[in-house]
Amino acid sequence: MNSLTRGMNLGMVTVGIAVALAVAFFWVGPDSQAVSVPASASSLYSEGDVVGIYERVSPGVVEVSSSVGSGRRLIGKGTGSGFLIDTEGHIVTNHHVIDGAGNVRVKFSDGTSVDAEIMGTHKSSDLALLKVDSSAVSDIQPVTLGDSSMLKPGQMAIAIGNPFGLEGSITVGVVSQLGRSLSSPSGRSINDVIQTDALINPGNSGGPLLDSNGAAIGVNTAIHVSPTSNKVGGIGFAVPINNLTSVLSRLKSGSNIVPPWLGISALDINADLVESLDLPANSGVYIVGVVPDSPADEASLRESGTGTLGGPAAGGDIITHVDDIAVDSVADIITQLNSKMPGDETTLTVVRGSETLEISATLGEWPEDALRDTR
Repeated sequence: MNSLTRGMNLGMVTVGIAVALAVAFFWVGPDSQAVSVPASASSLYSEGDVVGIYERVSPGVVEVSSSVGSGRRLIGKGTGSGFLIDTEGHIVTNHHVIDGAGNVRVKFSDGTSVDAEIMGTHKSSDLALLKVDSSAVSDIQPVTLGDSSMLKPGQMAIAIGNPFGLEGSITVGVVSQLGRSLSSPSGRSINDVIQTDALINPGNSGGPLLDSNGAAIGVNTAIHVSPTSNKVGGIGFAVPINNLTSVLSRLKSGSNIVPPWLGISALDINADLVESLDLPANSGVYIVGVVPDSPADEASLRESGTGTLGGPAAGGDIITHVDDIAVDSVADIITQLNSKMPGDETTLTVVRGSETLEISATLGEWPEDALRDTR
Protein backbone atom coordinates (compact mmCIF):
# COMPACT_ATOMS: atom_id res chain seq x y z
CA MET A 1 0.00 0.00 0.00
CA ASN A 2 1.79 3.14 -1.20
CA SER A 3 -0.73 5.75 -0.18
CA LEU A 4 -3.91 6.29 1.76
CA THR A 5 -6.65 8.82 1.29
CA ARG A 6 -9.02 10.53 3.71
CA GLY A 7 -12.49 11.99 3.36
CA MET A 8 -11.33 15.57 3.96
CA ASN A 9 -9.70 17.73 1.29
CA LEU A 10 -6.31 16.13 1.53
CA GLY A 11 -4.51 13.77 -0.61
CA MET A 12 -1.25 13.02 -2.37
CA VAL A 13 -1.98 9.81 -4.25
CA THR A 14 0.78 7.97 -6.06
CA VAL A 15 -0.22 7.71 -9.70
CA GLY A 16 -0.80 4.27 -11.17
CA ILE A 17 -1.55 1.00 -9.42
CA ALA A 18 -1.39 2.63 -6.00
CA VAL A 19 -4.55 4.57 -6.84
CA ALA A 20 -6.50 1.34 -7.26
CA LEU A 21 -5.17 0.05 -3.96
CA ALA A 22 -5.70 3.24 -1.96
CA VAL A 23 -7.87 3.01 1.14
CA ALA A 24 -9.59 5.64 3.22
CA PHE A 25 -8.50 6.97 6.57
CA PHE A 26 -9.73 9.58 9.03
CA TRP A 27 -7.54 12.00 10.90
CA VAL A 28 -8.11 11.16 14.55
CA GLY A 29 -8.54 14.71 15.71
CA PRO A 30 -11.11 17.53 15.59
CA ASP A 31 -14.36 17.17 13.70
CA SER A 32 -14.06 13.40 13.25
CA GLN A 33 -17.21 11.30 13.54
CA ALA A 34 -17.45 8.72 16.29
CA VAL A 35 -17.42 5.12 15.05
CA SER A 36 -18.08 2.16 17.36
CA VAL A 37 -15.63 -0.73 17.20
CA PRO A 38 -15.24 -3.89 19.27
CA ALA A 39 -12.78 -3.73 22.13
CA SER A 40 -9.77 -5.98 22.04
CA ALA A 41 -7.39 -7.19 24.70
CA SER A 42 -4.03 -8.88 24.84
CA SER A 43 -2.06 -10.70 27.50
CA LEU A 44 1.11 -10.82 25.43
CA TYR A 45 2.90 -8.18 27.51
CA SER A 46 3.96 -7.47 31.06
CA GLU A 47 1.16 -5.67 32.85
CA GLY A 48 3.61 -4.30 35.36
CA ASP A 49 5.75 -2.76 32.63
CA VAL A 50 2.76 -1.16 30.91
CA VAL A 51 1.41 0.19 34.19
CA GLY A 52 4.83 1.64 34.97
CA ILE A 53 5.05 3.31 31.56
CA TYR A 54 1.57 4.75 31.94
CA GLU A 55 2.27 6.16 35.40
CA ARG A 56 5.51 7.73 34.20
CA VAL A 57 4.37 9.07 30.82
CA SER A 58 0.68 9.96 31.13
CA PRO A 59 1.23 13.17 33.16
CA GLY A 60 3.12 14.51 30.14
CA VAL A 61 0.25 13.74 27.74
CA VAL A 62 -2.21 16.62 27.40
CA GLU A 63 -5.55 17.42 25.86
CA VAL A 64 -5.25 20.10 23.16
CA SER A 65 -8.32 22.27 22.53
CA SER A 66 -8.47 24.78 19.71
CA SER A 67 -10.94 27.53 18.92
CA VAL A 68 -11.41 30.30 16.39
CA GLY A 69 -12.23 33.96 17.02
CA SER A 70 -11.17 36.10 19.96
CA GLY A 71 -12.45 37.41 23.27
CA ARG A 72 -16.07 36.49 23.90
CA ARG A 73 -16.50 35.40 20.30
CA LEU A 74 -14.43 32.24 20.64
CA ILE A 75 -15.99 29.24 18.91
CA GLY A 76 -14.82 25.73 19.78
CA LYS A 77 -13.11 23.92 16.91
CA GLY A 78 -12.15 20.56 18.38
CA THR A 79 -9.84 18.62 20.63
CA GLY A 80 -6.90 16.33 20.20
CA SER A 81 -3.87 15.23 22.17
CA GLY A 82 -0.28 16.32 22.61
CA PHE A 83 2.76 15.54 24.73
CA LEU A 84 5.40 17.49 26.61
CA ILE A 85 8.94 17.05 25.27
CA ASP A 86 11.06 19.28 27.53
CA THR A 87 11.07 21.33 30.73
CA GLU A 88 10.76 24.56 28.76
CA GLY A 89 7.10 23.81 28.02
CA HIS A 90 7.25 22.64 24.39
CA ILE A 91 4.39 20.33 23.44
CA VAL A 92 4.04 18.30 20.22
CA THR A 93 0.73 17.74 18.48
CA ASN A 94 -0.63 17.30 14.94
CA HIS A 95 -0.98 20.25 12.59
CA HIS A 96 -4.56 19.28 11.79
CA VAL A 97 -5.47 19.56 15.50
CA ILE A 98 -4.64 23.29 15.61
CA ASP A 99 -5.06 24.24 11.94
CA GLY A 100 -6.90 27.56 11.67
CA ALA A 101 -7.09 28.02 15.44
CA GLY A 102 -7.09 31.51 16.92
CA ASN A 103 -6.70 30.20 20.45
CA VAL A 104 -5.16 26.98 21.80
CA ARG A 105 -5.35 25.62 25.33
CA VAL A 106 -3.86 22.49 26.84
CA LYS A 107 -5.21 20.58 29.82
CA PHE A 108 -2.96 18.41 31.96
CA SER A 109 -3.90 15.18 33.71
CA ASP A 110 -4.44 17.01 37.02
CA GLY A 111 -7.12 19.18 35.40
CA THR A 112 -4.98 22.31 35.05
CA SER A 113 -5.69 24.20 31.83
CA VAL A 114 -3.42 26.88 30.34
CA ASP A 115 -3.09 28.84 27.11
CA ALA A 116 -0.57 27.62 24.57
CA GLU A 117 1.29 29.47 21.83
CA ILE A 118 1.75 27.90 18.40
CA MET A 119 5.52 28.04 17.97
CA GLY A 120 5.94 26.40 14.58
CA THR A 121 4.25 24.05 12.15
CA HIS A 122 5.32 21.43 9.63
CA LYS A 123 2.16 20.94 7.62
CA SER A 124 3.66 18.44 5.20
CA SER A 125 4.42 16.11 8.14
CA ASP A 126 1.20 17.03 10.00
CA LEU A 127 3.22 18.27 12.99
CA ALA A 128 2.95 21.35 15.17
CA LEU A 129 4.89 22.59 18.20
CA LEU A 130 3.14 24.42 21.02
CA LYS A 131 4.64 26.30 23.97
CA VAL A 132 3.26 26.85 27.47
CA ASP A 133 4.89 28.69 30.33
CA SER A 134 7.61 26.55 31.88
CA SER A 135 6.09 27.08 35.34
CA ALA A 136 3.07 25.04 34.23
CA VAL A 137 5.24 21.95 33.65
CA SER A 138 7.78 22.27 36.45
CA ASP A 139 6.52 19.10 38.14
CA ILE A 140 5.95 17.06 34.97
CA GLN A 141 8.46 14.66 33.45
CA PRO A 142 8.77 15.24 29.69
CA VAL A 143 8.19 12.34 27.32
CA THR A 144 11.47 10.90 26.01
CA LEU A 145 11.90 10.97 22.23
CA GLY A 146 12.98 7.66 20.72
CA ASP A 147 14.46 6.70 17.34
CA SER A 148 11.90 5.53 14.79
CA SER A 149 14.61 4.38 12.37
CA MET A 150 15.31 1.43 14.69
CA LEU A 151 11.76 0.07 14.68
CA LYS A 152 10.80 -3.41 13.52
CA PRO A 153 7.36 -4.94 12.96
CA GLY A 154 6.25 -6.87 16.03
CA GLN A 155 7.67 -4.45 18.59
CA MET A 156 5.31 -3.27 21.33
CA ALA A 157 3.37 -0.06 20.62
CA ILE A 158 1.52 1.88 23.32
CA ALA A 159 -0.83 4.78 22.59
CA ILE A 160 -1.85 7.35 25.20
CA GLY A 161 -4.30 10.13 24.44
CA ASN A 162 -7.83 11.44 24.71
CA PRO A 163 -10.09 9.48 22.32
CA PHE A 164 -13.59 10.96 22.18
CA GLY A 165 -12.54 13.25 25.05
CA LEU A 166 -11.84 10.30 27.37
CA GLU A 167 -8.74 11.74 28.99
CA GLY A 168 -5.66 9.66 29.69
CA SER A 169 -6.71 6.55 27.77
CA ILE A 170 -4.08 3.88 27.04
CA THR A 171 -4.11 1.06 24.51
CA VAL A 172 -1.48 -1.55 23.73
CA GLY A 173 -0.55 -3.32 20.50
CA VAL A 174 2.38 -3.81 18.20
CA VAL A 175 4.10 -2.05 15.34
CA SER A 176 2.17 -3.76 12.55
CA GLN A 177 4.27 -2.49 9.65
CA LEU A 178 6.59 0.32 8.60
CA GLY A 179 7.00 2.41 5.47
CA ARG A 180 3.34 3.26 4.95
CA SER A 181 2.40 6.49 3.19
CA LEU A 182 -0.23 9.05 4.17
CA SER A 183 -1.30 12.33 2.64
CA SER A 184 -0.54 15.33 4.82
CA PRO A 185 -2.80 18.39 5.25
CA SER A 186 -0.67 20.12 2.61
CA GLY A 187 -1.34 17.31 0.12
CA ARG A 188 2.28 16.13 0.19
CA SER A 189 2.98 12.50 1.03
CA ILE A 190 4.29 11.57 4.48
CA ASN A 191 6.60 8.59 4.02
CA ASP A 192 7.76 5.89 6.47
CA VAL A 193 4.52 6.12 8.46
CA ILE A 194 4.12 3.59 11.29
CA GLN A 195 1.13 1.24 11.15
CA THR A 196 -0.10 -0.10 14.49
CA ASP A 197 -2.94 -2.16 15.92
CA ALA A 198 -2.80 -0.24 19.22
CA LEU A 199 -6.35 1.13 19.17
CA ILE A 200 -6.57 4.85 18.46
CA ASN A 201 -9.68 6.91 17.78
CA PRO A 202 -10.76 10.50 17.10
CA GLY A 203 -9.12 12.60 19.82
CA ASN A 204 -5.90 10.56 19.86
CA SER A 205 -4.41 12.85 17.22
CA GLY A 206 -1.14 14.36 18.40
CA GLY A 207 -0.63 11.92 21.25
CA PRO A 208 2.45 9.72 21.54
CA LEU A 209 2.95 6.21 20.24
CA LEU A 210 5.44 4.66 22.67
CA ASP A 211 7.84 1.73 22.64
CA SER A 212 8.39 -0.78 25.44
CA ASN A 213 10.72 1.69 27.17
CA GLY A 214 8.10 4.43 27.18
CA ALA A 215 9.92 6.52 24.55
CA ALA A 216 7.87 8.25 21.85
CA ILE A 217 8.41 6.55 18.50
CA GLY A 218 5.59 8.31 16.67
CA VAL A 219 2.80 10.88 16.78
CA ASN A 220 -0.63 9.25 16.41
CA THR A 221 -2.28 10.76 13.36
CA ALA A 222 -4.89 8.72 11.50
CA ILE A 223 -7.04 5.61 11.51
CA HIS A 224 -8.03 3.29 8.69
CA VAL A 225 -11.66 3.42 7.63
CA SER A 226 -13.29 1.04 5.16
CA PRO A 227 -13.98 2.92 1.90
CA THR A 228 -17.21 0.97 1.43
CA SER A 229 -18.73 0.59 4.90
CA ASN A 230 -17.19 3.63 6.66
CA LYS A 231 -16.23 1.33 9.55
CA VAL A 232 -12.98 1.49 11.48
CA GLY A 233 -10.74 -1.52 10.88
CA GLY A 234 -8.59 -1.33 14.02
CA ILE A 235 -5.58 -0.01 12.10
CA GLY A 236 -3.88 3.20 13.15
CA PHE A 237 -1.05 5.29 11.76
CA ALA A 238 1.58 7.47 13.39
CA VAL A 239 4.04 9.98 11.95
CA PRO A 240 7.53 8.66 12.82
CA ILE A 241 9.19 10.62 15.61
CA ASN A 242 12.31 11.18 13.49
CA ASN A 243 10.18 13.43 11.26
CA LEU A 244 9.86 15.63 14.34
CA THR A 245 13.42 15.47 15.62
CA SER A 246 14.81 16.37 12.18
CA VAL A 247 13.02 19.74 12.24
CA LEU A 248 12.62 20.34 15.98
CA SER A 249 15.19 23.14 16.23
CA ARG A 250 13.49 24.99 13.38
CA LEU A 251 10.06 24.58 14.99
CA LYS A 252 11.39 25.91 18.29
CA SER A 253 12.72 28.97 16.48
CA GLY A 254 9.21 29.77 15.29
CA SER A 255 9.36 28.44 11.75
CA ASN A 256 6.37 27.39 9.69
CA ILE A 257 8.23 24.88 7.55
CA VAL A 258 7.32 24.76 3.87
CA PRO A 259 8.67 21.75 1.97
CA PRO A 260 10.59 22.08 -1.28
CA TRP A 261 8.85 21.51 -4.60
CA LEU A 262 10.06 20.20 -7.94
CA GLY A 263 6.79 20.25 -9.87
CA ILE A 264 6.42 16.88 -11.60
CA SER A 265 3.89 14.08 -11.84
CA ALA A 266 5.58 10.72 -12.08
CA LEU A 267 5.22 6.94 -12.07
CA ASP A 268 7.38 4.28 -10.47
CA ILE A 269 9.01 2.28 -13.25
CA ASN A 270 8.11 -1.42 -13.38
CA ALA A 271 8.48 -4.19 -15.93
CA ASP A 272 5.05 -3.56 -17.48
CA LEU A 273 5.80 0.14 -17.98
CA VAL A 274 9.21 -0.64 -19.49
CA GLU A 275 7.65 -3.12 -21.93
CA SER A 276 4.63 -1.02 -22.93
CA LEU A 277 6.61 2.15 -23.57
CA ASP A 278 9.94 0.56 -24.54
CA LEU A 279 11.70 2.63 -21.88
CA PRO A 280 15.49 2.94 -21.97
CA ALA A 281 15.85 2.24 -18.22
CA ASN A 282 14.56 -0.56 -16.00
CA SER A 283 14.37 1.46 -12.78
CA GLY A 284 13.79 5.00 -11.66
CA VAL A 285 10.85 7.39 -11.89
CA TYR A 286 9.11 8.22 -15.15
CA ILE A 287 7.96 11.85 -15.58
CA VAL A 288 4.44 11.99 -16.99
CA GLY A 289 3.75 15.66 -16.28
CA VAL A 290 5.65 18.90 -15.64
CA VAL A 291 3.86 21.84 -14.02
CA PRO A 292 4.25 25.03 -16.08
CA ASP A 293 6.65 27.59 -14.54
CA SER A 294 7.71 25.09 -11.87
CA PRO A 295 11.36 24.35 -10.97
CA ALA A 296 11.09 21.22 -13.17
CA ASP A 297 9.86 23.34 -16.08
CA GLU A 298 12.66 25.87 -15.58
CA ALA A 299 15.17 23.01 -15.54
CA SER A 300 13.71 21.80 -18.89
CA LEU A 301 12.66 18.37 -17.64
CA ARG A 302 10.52 16.58 -20.21
CA GLU A 303 7.12 14.99 -19.62
CA SER A 304 5.63 12.03 -21.45
CA GLY A 305 2.23 13.50 -22.08
CA THR A 306 -0.85 11.31 -22.60
CA GLY A 307 -1.09 8.38 -24.98
CA THR A 308 -3.96 7.49 -27.28
CA LEU A 309 -5.61 5.25 -24.65
CA GLY A 310 -5.33 7.83 -21.89
CA GLY A 311 -2.18 6.39 -20.32
CA PRO A 312 1.32 7.83 -20.46
CA ALA A 313 3.07 8.14 -23.80
CA ALA A 314 6.72 7.51 -24.58
CA GLY A 315 9.27 10.31 -24.45
CA GLY A 316 9.32 11.41 -20.82
CA ASP A 317 12.50 11.80 -18.79
CA ILE A 318 13.45 9.09 -16.31
CA ILE A 319 14.97 10.25 -13.02
CA THR A 320 17.36 7.61 -11.68
CA HIS A 321 19.29 9.59 -9.03
CA VAL A 322 18.81 12.65 -6.85
CA ASP A 323 22.16 14.10 -5.74
CA ASP A 324 23.84 10.77 -6.58
CA ILE A 325 21.33 8.82 -4.46
CA ALA A 326 19.49 6.16 -6.47
CA VAL A 327 15.71 6.54 -6.55
CA ASP A 328 13.38 3.68 -7.50
CA SER A 329 10.06 5.26 -6.58
CA VAL A 330 8.24 8.55 -6.21
CA ALA A 331 8.49 8.03 -2.44
CA ASP A 332 12.29 7.91 -2.78
CA ILE A 333 12.28 11.26 -4.57
CA ILE A 334 10.10 12.83 -1.88
CA THR A 335 12.42 11.50 0.83
CA GLN A 336 15.45 13.04 -0.87
CA LEU A 337 13.73 16.37 -1.51
CA ASN A 338 12.43 16.56 2.06
CA SER A 339 16.03 16.81 3.27
CA LYS A 340 16.30 20.15 1.45
CA MET A 341 14.73 23.59 1.71
CA PRO A 342 13.13 25.83 -0.91
CA GLY A 343 15.89 27.64 -2.76
CA ASP A 344 18.31 24.72 -2.51
CA GLU A 345 19.76 23.28 -5.68
CA THR A 346 19.48 19.60 -6.46
CA THR A 347 21.17 17.54 -9.18
CA LEU A 348 19.04 15.01 -11.02
CA THR A 349 20.47 12.14 -13.05
CA VAL A 350 18.10 11.78 -15.98
CA VAL A 351 17.86 9.19 -18.75
CA ARG A 352 16.54 10.86 -21.90
CA GLY A 353 16.40 8.48 -24.84
CA SER A 354 19.92 7.16 -25.34
CA GLU A 355 21.49 9.91 -23.21
CA THR A 356 22.18 10.14 -19.49
CA LEU A 357 22.17 13.76 -18.31
CA GLU A 358 22.99 15.63 -15.10
CA ILE A 359 20.36 18.36 -14.67
CA SER A 360 20.40 20.98 -11.92
CA ALA A 361 17.12 22.33 -10.53
CA THR A 362 16.55 25.05 -7.94
CA LEU A 363 13.71 23.88 -5.71
CA GLY A 364 10.71 26.11 -5.03
CA GLU A 365 8.20 26.29 -2.19
CA TRP A 366 5.41 23.74 -2.11
CA PRO A 367 2.37 25.74 -3.31
CA GLU A 368 -0.87 25.54 -1.37
CA ASP A 369 -2.73 24.80 -4.58
CA ALA A 370 -0.31 22.13 -5.82
CA LEU A 371 -1.99 19.29 -7.65
CA ARG A 372 -2.34 16.25 -5.43
CA ASP A 373 -0.22 14.08 -7.74
CA THR A 374 2.72 16.49 -8.14
CA ARG A 375 6.00 16.49 -6.26
